[in-house]
Amino acid sequence: MKTIALYNIKGGVGKTTSAVNLAYLAAKGGARTTLWDLDPQGCAGWYLGMEDKDLEQRAAKLIEGKLSPQELSLPTSYENLTVVPADLSLRKLDLLLEKQDGGKNYFKSLLKSFEGQQDLVILDCAPALSTAAEQVFQAVDLLLVPLIPTPLSLRAYEQLKEFTEHKKWSHLKVVPFFTQVDRRRKIQSEIIETRKKRFPEMLKTYIPYASALEQMGTQRAPVSVFAGSSAPGLGYWLMWAEIKKILKTL
Repeated sequence: MKTIALYNIKGGVGKTTSAVNLAYLAAKGGARTTLWDLDPQGCAGWYLGMEDKDLEQRAAKLIEGKLSPQELSLPTSYENLTVVPADLSLRKLDLLLEKQDGGKNYFKSLLKSFEGQQDLVILDCAPALSTAAEQVFQAVDLLLVPLIPTPLSLRAYEQLKEFTEHKKWSHLKVVPFFTQVDRRRKIQSEIIETRKKRFPEMLKTYIPYASALEQMGTQRAPVSVFAGSSAPGLGYWLMWAEIKKILKTL
């Protein structure tokens, strides 16, 4: 089983959008996939058709060990894809984790319960450098970091990279990629052109800004379902192919 976390210190960078689309493509390719939403806003599950009435404020009980991830998992309308939804009870996630026995490996032990049942677990993380984030870093194989090609976004990534290297999570592979790219903007185009030299670890594929991404909110579906031939639809397909190659080497 492989584990991926979509994470960024900053919000509004396409983290949840990317988590949903990559999870869908993984499942469509035959991988038994779970998308685990750790953001109390619960947007990942909402994109996949989950309603607030289905959630019943139970996410905190999972962290407390009163429910297993499997008990909280909900099916989606897509084959091979399930969701562990979030709700507002996760607003206290840091405090909940600190109260559990198992220390920094507690969340890792929760993830292990999927072994043998799932091929891939993708985590959609809240935008904060926190206790929960550190537990995720300890637990996952691959940390995907979506970035908008702007100076502030790159600065946030450099801070994250320095932090993860300082903590010496030797097993953790950190890989950034660009989202919401508008090549008409000079500064974004310049940053895109210099990415190979500045960040050689970055994915080659980037996700262009397009209305299809916004339509995920009205369609309540991954972009590949209703606009697979759009620029973002093709972008996520190429990106998933690139990520699969990375996972095979881990």
